[in-house]
Amino acid sequence: MRNNIFKNPKLLKLNPVTNVSSNIYNKKKARINRGFGRKIVLSIIILLIVAIGYFLLSSLKNANYTDKSSFEKYSEKYFSNVKEYNDIDTKDSVIKFSQPVSISYELPDIGKKHLETEIEKYLSDISDNCIGKYNDKDLNEKYVLMSGFSSYINKDKLASILFITTEKHEKNTGKFETLSTKVKSINYETESGYKIMPALIFNHDYKEKISKYINKYIKDNKIENLTKDYKYYIDTKAKFDTFILKNNSIIFYFDSNTITKGNDLFEIEISKDDVKGLFKDKFNPQKIDPSKPMVAITYQEGPKGEYTSQILDAYEKNNAVATFFELGQSIEKHYSSKKILKRMLKLNCEIGNLSYTYTNLKKLSNSEIKEEYDKTDKLINNLTGFTPTLMRAPYGQADDDIAKLVKKTSVNWSIDSLDWNNYNKDQMIELINKSGSLDGKIILFQESHEETVKATRELIPMLKKKGYQFVTVSDLLTYKYGVDPSLPKHYGKSYFSDNK
Repeated sequence: MRNNIFKNPKLLKLNPVTNVSSNIYNKKKARINRGFGRKIVLSIIILLIVAIGYFLLSSLKNANYTDKSSFEKYSEKYFSNVKEYNDIDTKDSVIKFSQPVSISYELPDIGKKHLETEIEKYLSDISDNCIGKYNDKDLNEKYVLMSGFSSYINKDKLASILFITTEKHEKNTGKFETLSTKVKSINYETESGYKIMPALIFNHDYKEKISKYINKYIKDNKIENLTKDYKYYIDTKAKFDTFILKNNSIIFYFDSNTITKGNDLFEIEISKDDVKGLFKDKFNPQKIDPSKPMVAITYQEGPKGEYTSQILDAYEKNNAVATFFELGQSIEKHYSSKKILKRMLKLNCEIGNLSYTYTNLKKLSNSEIKEEYDKTDKLINNLTGFTPTLMRAPYGQADDDIAKLVKKTSVNWSIDSLDWNNYNKDQMIELINKSGSLDGKIILFQESHEETVKATRELIPMLKKKGYQFVTVSDLLTYKYGVDPSLPKHYGKSYFSDNK
């Protein structure tokens, strides 16, 4: 602007002979100088504001901590960020500042001691594990584990708590690098406090349906940046046990770097309309009351044609359920196997895997054991679309190692009816009556005896009259013992006696 003024004489109208024109010139020059100075100052102020804003933005983006007080604020911000849903209050926060490892996590206010104890143990264990991994690192570096939770209670009073745990590392740069983000969920009935396992809310073929849906979703939406092993996490043998139950849908969550590369979680919401037949019509269709006595009756070595059909008739007549551990060779042998197996599932009975040839597993190699159960799984799945999550070993010869090898829950029995030893109906009933309380017990029958059919017909109404609830093995483990029936673990006879 100053140069334009001097180039245009009309703006100045200078008269070099008089002092007046000179004074005018000097005043205008002073005003011009002052105006130019103000603009320089203003420009500097703007630049400073931009610089400070950029610094503050960077500071927020790469937020860090230097002491316990700043670590508390850092943790509180993380806790707030992960609360997508907030239906359950925070009971307490645990914040441990140290060098090089700092830990923080939140405890939800559930009001159910057994669940709160389980959660405290989980959070304590992952904290100890983190400290064990990084505590001997350089004291000038920082490692942090933070675990917050998101919570949702749906209209059926089923609660979901999703724990989101992040590990970070800062190496003298002032900026944290995320090492991993992991998730774990706990779902339970708000009134009883009993945990909800996938098998209790989904129909028997849920793994196949969920796997198929997620694979199709990834393909149709052209999801990029997939990990090399992503299919492993959505295979039909995956657990699908990390989720939030909403009113008309369910959201599944997967750890970072499992489905997609990087530090972001992968989540997918499936509504009841997306996958027909995925959800059971009602949660806890048997209306099991955990406070009342319950018994699980099991049968094995079938299907055995007419004998098994008559056993099912008795359960249908009395509106009761049982668990059937079926043998691969028997499935192949009887032409009616498909009809029988599908009827079991229709009646809400449970199907387990007894192996293929009924051979003592202790005499087989690991590959032979896997083949025994894989072949029977395939047979059952081909006929029903269902893959058993339970197993039983011939002669009860199993342990935790075998359960983990086969990736199934292994269950023996508490009471043997001795029908295989030619016991008649009356002898079996007497044996069971003399066994004391049946609450939490598992009774063993075979499917290949006429006397077993007769005993079943008499036993069901008799035990119902005594107040026993008939439950499947998975329901017994869940409601009576509070354990996840999908975990690969062996439960022998002593377990049901010691935990009565």
